[in-house]
Amino acid sequence: MRKTFLALLAGILLAGAAHAQVYVMDYEMFQNNRNIKVKLQVQDARSEEPLPFATVYLNRQGDTTITHFALSDQKGAVEIADVPTGRYRLNVELIGYTPFAKDYNFRNYEEDLGVIKLEENPEIIDAASITAVGNAIEVRQDTLIYNVSSFHVGDNAMLEDLIKKMPGMEIAEDGTVKVNGEPVDKITVGGRTFFFNDPSAALKNLPAKIVDKIKVIDRENEEAAFTGIASQDNREKVMDLELKEEYKEGWFGNVKLGGGYRQGRDEAGLSDDRHGLYSGNFLLSGYNEKDQLTLLANGANAREPGSPSLIYIGGEEDLEDLDFNSLFDGLKTSAMVGANLNSDRIKGMESTASVSYNFNDQVSRQRTSRLSAVVGEDPLSSESLSSYLNHENRVNVGFELKKKDTKKFNFVFRPRFRFSNGGSTSHEESATLDGRGAELNRTVAGQSARKQAFRANGYLGAGVKDLGKARRALSLGINYNLKNDSSQSEEDSRTWYGADATPRQLRYEGAGNGQMVGGNLSYLEPFGESWGLAVIADARWRRQTTGKDAFNPDGSDNEYYSSYSRSDYLLLDQSLQMQYKKDSKQFFFGVQHNQTRNEVRSRSLGREISTGIGEWLHDWAPYLSVRTGSNGHSLSINYRGESNQVSGTRIAPVLDISNPLQISTGNVYLKPSFRHSASLNWSYNDKKTFSYLGIYLSGSMIRRGIVSASWFDPDGVRYSVPVNTRKPTLDYYGYLSWQRPLGASRNWNIDVYVNYDMSVSTGYQARGRRAGMDVATFDYNAFMADFWGDATGSRFYDGQSGFAESRSTASSTRGSLTLEYSLERFSASLSSSAEYNRRRYSLDPSANTDYWDFHHELELRYETLNGWEFNTDISYAHFLGYGTGYNKPFCTWNLGVSKTVKAFTLSLGIADLLNQQRSLQRYVDAEFVEDRYSLVMGRFAMFSVKWNFGKMNPAKNGRVQDAMYNML
Repeated sequence: MRKTFLALLAGILLAGAAHAQVYVMDYEMFQNNRNIKVKLQVQDARSEEPLPFATVYLNRQGDTTITHFALSDQKGAVEIADVPTGRYRLNVELIGYTPFAKDYNFRNYEEDLGVIKLEENPEIIDAASITAVGNAIEVRQDTLIYNVSSFHVGDNAMLEDLIKKMPGMEIAEDGTVKVNGEPVDKITVGGRTFFFNDPSAALKNLPAKIVDKIKVIDRENEEAAFTGIASQDNREKVMDLELKEEYKEGWFGNVKLGGGYRQGRDEAGLSDDRHGLYSGNFLLSGYNEKDQLTLLANGANAREPGSPSLIYIGGEEDLEDLDFNSLFDGLKTSAMVGANLNSDRIKGMESTASVSYNFNDQVSRQRTSRLSAVVGEDPLSSESLSSYLNHENRVNVGFELKKKDTKKFNFVFRPRFRFSNGGSTSHEESATLDGRGAELNRTVAGQSARKQAFRANGYLGAGVKDLGKARRALSLGINYNLKNDSSQSEEDSRTWYGADATPRQLRYEGAGNGQMVGGNLSYLEPFGESWGLAVIADARWRRQTTGKDAFNPDGSDNEYYSSYSRSDYLLLDQSLQMQYKKDSKQFFFGVQHNQTRNEVRSRSLGREISTGIGEWLHDWAPYLSVRTGSNGHSLSINYRGESNQVSGTRIAPVLDISNPLQISTGNVYLKPSFRHSASLNWSYNDKKTFSYLGIYLSGSMIRRGIVSASWFDPDGVRYSVPVNTRKPTLDYYGYLSWQRPLGASRNWNIDVYVNYDMSVSTGYQARGRRAGMDVATFDYNAFMADFWGDATGSRFYDGQSGFAESRSTASSTRGSLTLEYSLERFSASLSSSAEYNRRRYSLDPSANTDYWDFHHELELRYETLNGWEFNTDISYAHFLGYGTGYNKPFCTWNLGVSKTVKAFTLSLGIADLLNQQRSLQRYVDAEFVEDRYSLVMGRFAMFSVKWNFGKMNPAKNGRVQDAMYNML
């Protein structure tokens, strides 16, 4: 009756007002087409205290689109206006509390939901699972969280493209990720191992559109987290990719094929005959409650603009085998195929298996200009043109098995294997000029090499806690590393000193192997609820053996360039710590004692040299770790010490004449270095303004640091020998990062980043020129007796061999400003940066250098409603203080357009439209400054077709992908 009466009354009144027209309004229609107000209050379930800054949002039942969003005020009150009537799911979330979700049917003019009580859950802090739509960057204790919805990239963007837009993040050519200057140790997907921590596998193959959050976690590793025992070596920085809900189950993937054309010559005058280009990649990923399988394959001889480049799978243990020049320049042809499986099929265990094959072929060309200081004389200059060809085949196999339930016991086993073979050839032409421009020497040198390598390493760990007493813990870890290398190489050079040429041809056969075994024993004795005393003992033994046999062109032995060396390194490390842990507060302090013994046995010209036999080095360092956070603030303070072994190449008692104008030999008397490090990291999240401020300060002191003692002979040939410094090396680093949305709609965003880096180090240079090493009849023992003296370096450090100490100070200051504007389908970014580098020398002030780098970039992105996407970026770089011919500015302009038709995306990209791009690098050492241009792709164009299938098909899940954009 009430509904009928209201309907009739409304009809009569409206009819009278409209005279000739009659409107009949149904009561249900009236109710369903009006907006209401939703009110509630958020409280702590235990204390019933109000909870400010809780995230509250609504979405329609059965839909993932967030329709309304708000934060609770200081009294915990929330009010959401203009909510259309209907059925909704209410979500309430706050750091450290279990999320609340409940379905409601909103019908009244004002819906008062009363008090919503959240249950405290400290695990939520560590898991970092809150939604937080408004904050681009959040800090939760030791976790830095980037909300992907705040960073707009194109539909075809990969994870690598997304990370490059995030403040404080950078990616090196080898795939290493740094966050605020600190390297990321591993990348996981949903907390699970992904291709055994190789960053490139995730960066260059996972689409950005499937990621919801990127969490950078500075934490104790799994073994330390289990026992609660902290030490200097058990912290790690992990980047975890949290997928969107729709990608956590089911399967998805894509296939992409592309082809293009390259002009073939770059602006620096370096050329390559690569014209036809191709690129292709394949991704298939399937997820369910027990398994996570990812298959990858790709191959290319060019990086398509706006798409992933090819990847190189390796790990930290590979660094000693890499030629670092090959990482930063040149053109690559690469291929990779791999599979990664995470599974919970084994009862009570979580397992991961990974296998991959990589092929890499690289062409590098470089033009360099070097200015070398000679104490008391005019500087020498050198020019060179070089080329480098390298290829490698590599197979990686890895497995991990670890216990899932670690409440009482912990177990983990990680074996890994690597097989590789490859080869390289190089050619270099260089000349050295004196201060008047007269030629002192010139050389033409070539080298070819083949190498085979095998690696096996692993870790086995176990632990138990609550051992007769709550929190009492004991853990044991064992790790091992085995390697076996063999190589064959040839050197052919011709060097001119005036009119006469000196030819040299040598062939080498080399072999090397290494063994390492180490162990860690930790024990924690708790006191009360929060205190504990930890005793930690580490031991590590490593043997490195290197042998090289040299042969003359006629096949006879050449004993002057043949050598053998073996180093036995033993490290004993003990640490005693008091530890305090309560909620988000952590305070560890103690003392660390480090004992090292480095015994070297070498053989040259049939005579053996033994150094360091029975000699122990003792180093002491305090240990401190403070971590706390509340109300948006996060603070950590750390102090630690660590020893570093001398590499095998630095102790080899033989000449390296691969470049006849830059000759070096090893030093069997080198001692391991020891580093003291301290850091302070503070950050603040303002949830009212959605802003982030971070400050980081660090410093280190290196005792017995390793540098080169260098000199020139009368013909301008440079020689060098590694030595330990007597004065400590001091390094300082700091940064400030500030990011904040602007305007009521938060469409604008400003990002400011400033960092400062300074190093005070010691170098050793000869006072003027001195005789060089006799490359024809080199006697290592006789040379070291004159250069070094006794085992302590008496002649060298006392200046009797003609070397003086030079204290140098190098500093770098960099600042950048980025302004972004983002809408649902349009975004623009304007950034500008400047970097100032300064170096000062105490021994020879004439070698002081100052130089500047400036970079400015504009990026635009636009998406149409019918599937078109347009991208363009233009950057301008200019320089001050570089050598002649290296100060030239350049402008790089890239264009891209794509069209999505159902499950297919067609893309056209043009890179370096103006054909001006160059790769400019400057290297500054204790006695030289070198500017270098390297070969780059230059202007090229590529067309590609990508097919998305499974959940990657935008026709099936486009509405879900745009949920965040629609909310904002």
